[in-house]
Amino acid sequence: MSTPRTRLIEVLRRASAPPATQKGVGLLEVLIAIVIIAIGLLGLAGLQTVSLQLNQGALVRSQASNLAYDITERIRANWSDAAAYNIDVDDEPESSPETIAARDIKEWRDALAATLPDGKGSVEVVGNRVTVIIQWLDANDEDAGFERDTVRSFEFRTDL
Repeated sequence: MSTPRTRLIEVLRRASAPPATQKGVGLLEVLIAIVIIAIGLLGLAGLQTVSLQLNQGALVRSQASNLAYDITERIRANWSDAAAYNIDVDDEPESSPETIAARDIKEWRDALAATLPDGKGSVEVVGNRVTVIIQWLDANDEDAGFERDTVRSFEFRTDL
């Protein structure tokens, strides 16, 4: 006849013994967890890459905006010769400028070329309205495997 104590010991022994059908299940759970974590980390790496590309585009647009303000302020400072600031995107500035306006245009064009990828710009002064158009090639296209032929532009209009 079994006593309550022996029955308790028998119940505890059965509860602490692992069932025979559970062999290797813990290892499988760990492998599945590793696969899920790896997929999540790959997703985060992709998000980081897209974020860096978008931040680069925002930086270039901000630089274009700053350069547009730069030439506008140069025109405002030399308003008496504002008509001399008219220049088309394909026009070359004077190599050795003699006037303030020609020097401003050359310095601005040099800053465009140095700051933006293949940066170019045009200025149109009509009356007291100034229109500045800045163009550059999008560097993200080359990283994606395409030719660098996507021209981006920024247009700025103001009345002085």
